[in-house]
Amino acid sequence: MAGRPDYSNFTEYGIEDTAERVAWVSWLILILMISLVGNIMILVASTRPGSLKLNPVIVCLMRHLAACDLLITLTGILPQITPLLVNRNIMDVKLSYPLVYLANYSFCVSPLLICTMTVTKLVLVKLPSRSAPWTRSHGNGLCLVIWLTSLLFPALYLIINPTDITFDYRLYNYNFSYSSHVWGWLTPAMFTFSSFIPNLVMMITSCLLVSHLNNAREVALRSGAKARWQGIVTVVLSALSYFISRLPYSVYHVTRRNVPQDNAGFHTYFYRAGATFSYFSEVDKFLIYWFTVKSFRVSLKMHVQRTPRRAARCGSEDVRRGSQRSGVIQRDYQPTPAQQGAVDLSD
Repeated sequence: MAGRPDYSNFTEYGIEDTAERVAWVSWLILILMISLVGNIMILVASTRPGSLKLNPVIVCLMRHLAACDLLITLTGILPQITPLLVNRNIMDVKLSYPLVYLANYSFCVSPLLICTMTVTKLVLVKLPSRSAPWTRSHGNGLCLVIWLTSLLFPALYLIINPTDITFDYRLYNYNFSYSSHVWGWLTPAMFTFSSFIPNLVMMITSCLLVSHLNNAREVALRSGAKARWQGIVTVVLSALSYFISRLPYSVYHVTRRNVPQDNAGFHTYFYRAGATFSYFSEVDKFLIYWFTVKSFRVSLKMHVQRTPRRAARCGSEDVRRGSQRSGVIQRDYQPTPAQQGAVDLSD
């Protein structure tokens, strides 16, 4: 695109204020640690059969979302930290190709998985009889369709210009340059599919879910039954965290062509803030599951309690095996007469 600014120019787009960089690095490290620990725990809990008292399709979506978030963390967040610390680019562009492709690919997969989970919850509460036969195979097949469909995005990058990647000092990371004129009309189409439609679906299905669950709760209260609140809280928190993490980034891509390029406040700081807020999506699910899904908490607590026992059991078995080997050595050992004499003299 003609007249596109050079975001690899440190003088124009780098951060000279050390305090600002330290604050940003601290935030990224915090997100990195919570994402690694939280998503690994989700994978552990969702992989063990029967540990989560949820629909099998929901459990599969949780597992695939955790894997996708880990991929974003390792390919999108982690590569930012070192350049921010040293305040310069230290990675060769050829080494960045797989990271950039994987980061953008997983960033497109994530909202589709989140929206699919919300739609699945709506179907479960609206059509419980039809969703009862759903199994783990149905969930894995649904997720596989999403992963394969999202391959369209990296495929387009490869077809148009596979090496159109540069270091962007707005994010201190490599990203696609979108230098070809084709992106002028293709980017809005891609954004519509990857962001606008998921945002719209998320908003509609969340409202329908909250309305249905609230009506069910009122009916339960009138009949004197126990009214559960976890379902409503889960939907509301998931929707809020989704829009907090996705809306600023979406606003930037919708309006960026109508804002002058010399507007640094929008194209640099707002874009940087939107991209940073998007990382909140990698940690929110663990926190939401922990506070609203009882079986998730129970599963993790049981796993944490079993870990020291397994370590102690393994240690005791090692000691027992070592003692057995020592006993065999002692039984097989026969000192020579000279050695016996030496022992007698020492005594």
